Amino acid sequence: MNETEETDIFIFPFSEENKKYLISCARSAEQEHDFWEPNEDDFYNASLILPGGKTKEIKKHISFRTQPKETTLGIKQIVEDFKFSDSLVGLFKGSERVSDVKNVPLKEGSIYSGKALQMGDICMPNGYGIKLFKEKGNTRIGSFYRGGSTGNIIWASYPDYLYTGCALEGEPNGWGFKLAKGQFTFGYYKDGKLYKDMSPFATDVYLSITGKGLQVSPVEAEVCRIAVGRQPKEDRNFIGLQFLENGTVFLGEASKNNTHSLTGHFISFDIDGKARYGIFDDGKLVKPMSQNEYFDMYGENSDGQERIDTTTNYLDSPTCRKFLITNMQTRFDLDMGPIISICAQPFDKLEMTADGKVRYDNKNAEHFYLHNEEGIARIIQEKAQQNRLWLVNLDDFNTHYDNIINLATDQVEDKNFHIHNALIGLNYSNITDFDTENVMDRLGM
Repeated sequence: MNETEETDIFIFPFSEENKKYLISCARSAEQEHDFWEPNEDDFYNASLILPGGKTKEIKKHISFRTQPKETTLGIKQIVEDFKFSDSLVGLFKGSERVSDVKNVPLKEGSIYSGKALQMGDICMPNGYGIKLFKEKGNTRIGSFYRGGSTGNIIWASYPDYLYTGCALEGEPNGWGFKLAKGQFTFGYYKDGKLYKDMSPFATDVYLSITGKGLQVSPVEAEVCRIAVGRQPKEDRNFIGLQFLENGTVFLGEASKNNTHSLTGHFISFDIDGKARYGIFDDGKLVKPMSQNEYFDMYGENSDGQERIDTTTNYLDSPTCRKFLITNMQTRFDLDMGPIISICAQPFDKLEMTADGKVRYDNKNAEHFYLHNEEGIARIIQEKAQQNRLWLVNLDDFNTHYDNIINLATDQVEDKNFHIHNALIGLNYSNITDFDTENVMDRLGM
């Protein structure tokens, strides 16, 4: 508030330690009139672009130059808890007790088929197998089980959707792929909920396998994995996603037929978020590409991926779930019937201008399709006119790629958009939940 032309700005990486340190310095200055004396060798000169477009010279802490690229702040517990696995092939070789069983009732209420340890009347899943829960709508869960416990990768077929990906104690944690009545979601899950929506990174893979016999298959290898997509045959290669027990996922297309080999062009995401793009040979990156280079070559339908820079700590925080509605339209869609089409800007991309207006970039705009009900449309329109932030539960939506009217540009484009569960006959939570404050008040806080 007291900034002048002579004010110096010092920039630190955010951490609880740095926050406590600066607060203590401020309190000391206020109570004891004790000046803060930074070590000039700990800072270097840099530039900061201000909201009005002007540039100001700043002092930046040297730790920015050596800042590690590990993306563990928002997902630290998952990364720490994830049990990295060795090959089950070597683990079970020579074990006379491991055998194949079929339709064995377990105490938990499931019926199990697959590899198991049998000790008298006790049957313990140990290796790849499938549990069937008849009382839960014939839910099926396939995994590389260990001592009866679910492994780190699963495929789970529920009555309404299929989930394939990483898990901790049977609950989605880490990279996962969800398929619900022809709509998909790809992203990073935390405690069973979608944490980071990365669906645009999987759009091309999904469209390549749609209508071509999408299946799930276990793969026993040096690191076991579960593959979902168009499975390989003698005359065709694999296209899809492969989830490894060490928490890594590969998205792309193999270059060899009749094998799940990780040789081909892929995107690879590690459990901690590190991303690699390019040509792989048996899982090893032999021709690296940048994110832009990869999508320029293989990303024909990748609308939206450019909004996430995977060279940054992009998993440190979850996907923004607060949106400023900028455009809204009710109309009739030939496939979905009456719909509400909403164009909205994520709150974390908004800025306040010097004259108190909200500034945003249309390239960050996201589109949502809802079932058109008069009461819902009226409430959403009223709240939007009050500039209240729409609170979105992304677990109520799936991704759809299609030709739509981009309400931000009024152009017809092929885009990824969020399709609400009501349009595909699935359950959902409160769809008209809005912030209690005006967006300008939130930006000014």
